[in-house]
Order: sequence, then C-alpha cells, then structure tokens
Amino acid sequence: MKPFSFCSEMVELSRIDINFTPFSFSYGFELDQITGSIQKVGLINSPIIKREQDRFIIVTGLKRILALKRLGWDKVEGHVIKQDIPPLECLLISLYDNITTRNFNHVEKAIILSRLSEYLPLEQIIQEYMPLLGLSKHRPILDMYLWIDRGVGDDLKMLIVREKLSIKALRLLFEWNIREEDLKIYAYILNNLKLSFNQQIQFIEYSYDICREKHIGLRQFLEASGINDVIENASLSSHDKIKRVMDILRQKRFPKLYNAERKFYEKVKKIGLPMGVSISAPLYFEAPHYKMLISFRDGKELRSKIAKLTGIKELEEIRDPWQEQ
Repeated sequence: MKPFSFCSEMVELSRIDINFTPFSFSYGFELDQITGSIQKVGLINSPIIKREQDRFIIVTGLKRILALKRLGWDKVEGHVIKQDIPPLECLLISLYDNITTRNFNHVEKAIILSRLSEYLPLEQIIQEYMPLLGLSKHRPILDMYLWIDRGVGDDLKMLIVREKLSIKALRLLFEWNIREEDLKIYAYILNNLKLSFNQQIQFIEYSYDICREKHIGLRQFLEASGINDVIENASLSSHDKIKRVMDILRQKRFPKLYNAERKFYEKVKKIGLPMGVSISAPLYFEAPHYKMLISFRDGKELRSKIAKLTGIKELEEIRDPWQEQ
C-alpha cells in the first residue's frame, strides 16, 4: 500500500454518510466510553473521510463521528483523502489504522475478511491477512468467517461479540450448514438459556442428531419435546431450566441410556444410604467402576457410616441396569 496524503477541512456532520460505510469494520460497539472521552478532552484524532460528489464517505472514525452527533456537534475537522484513491486502498487504510489501536472481535474479523475478498484472491487473504488478525492460515477457517459475515443474523452475531457463543459451537453450525431459520432459533435458545460452552455444543449436537433421525425441523422438535415450555416458564430458575432442557435432550437422544440411569438411581435411592453418602455411576456406564462419596466430620463419624454401610445387604445388588435379571 502506497503512502497517502490528505488535507484537513472543516466538514458539516450532516454531509458525512453514516449509513453507507464500506470501509468500516466496527460491530457491536457502545458509544458511552468514546462519548465521555470526547466530552472531557475533545476530539484527539480526526476521522479520515473521502469526498464522493456532494457527500463524504467514512474511511476511519465511524464511532467518533457517531459520538460527535450524539454530543450535538455540527462540524468536525476531517482528514480528506483524494477522490482517486481506490476502494481497496481505503479499506487497507482503515484496517491498519485500527489494528494498531484495538483488538477486533470475531464478527469484525469476519467483516474485514469479507470486504477484502471483494478485491483480493482468497489465497492472498489467507497468507497475508489472516495471520494479521490472529487466525491460522487455513481455507476452512476463512470460509467460516466469510459465512459469519454473509450468512449469520445479527442476533447470533451479538452472541459472538459478547463471547456468549463458543467458536467450537459456531463451527458446528457452519460445518453442518444449518439453515437460516434454525440459526435464529439457536440464537434465541442460547441467548435465553445461558448454557456453558460445553452445554452449547451438546445442545447443538443432540438437537441436530434428533431432528435428522426423526426427519423433523428444529422448531417442531422444540415444541413437541416441551423444551419451549421449559424456556418460557417464568417460575423456573435459570439453573432449573438448563437442567430440565439438557435432561430432555439426553432422554430423546439416548433413550436407552437415559432409562438405564434413571433405573440405577432409583435403585440407589431405595437402598437407604446413610446421610452424607452417595453413589454415582460412570458416565454413560462406559467405565467399569462406580464411585461412593462419604462426607464426615471426624474419624468417629466415618467409622459409624462405614459400619452402617457394611450392614446394607442391598449394596451387593448394584450393577449395570442391563445386567439385572
């Protein structure tokens, strides 16, 4: 990129187009901090703008200009670059101006890569610009980020910006080519349930597998399974909603395993273990060993509980549910 020159000019804010912003990457931002900064010390760095007939296009400084409008300014001193500077040059000016002062969120990275792809070969973007954004030089990663910009709605994008959606979960949605309608449903679910990153992956994997196996849509499954009712139940806490939803998913995805676990814990409950003693099964009954947890205040209490346990003959009946006669 060649060095560029500009001239400083007082420009009316009304002449600066804030709707057509082909060189801006900012997404999901708040103006409070920059507005407060300008109120205290004024505008330190002038925006870079480009004249287009009777208006000006923002090259850098969208947030600054929006903050000035909020503060009621009428004019701003802008660095006006030459009209003959091509769009790619303007794009790179914006990129390098921003990359030295802040980190980009994943949606902003997607916007940058998408804009660059309009002017540059994909291989050049992979080799030169993805490392600049902290991304590995792999085509599938580029494809996912292009999809984020072009195929993901604002509701899901805001979850990404707020780091409420894991990149691994996002990759599943991309690789499985989830349709736009279902992406909106997933965004609604993930925004309302506050699932952990691992739970997000489970929710997406289980619901996707169930819908594919039963040949039904995601919306139909959520309604028929009762998951929608759980989410909309205002009397349930967030923790209870998550537990019930994940239980429903496991029951629908692994009905035999779910019933085996239920049967096992019902048997354990009937044994009548001493207070502070619990027995748990291995995950999915895959490991050979069960676990017993004993909570006690001192050695005397421990001996007492062990003595009670030795007298419970029903403990001998603990085994994998499908081994029972």
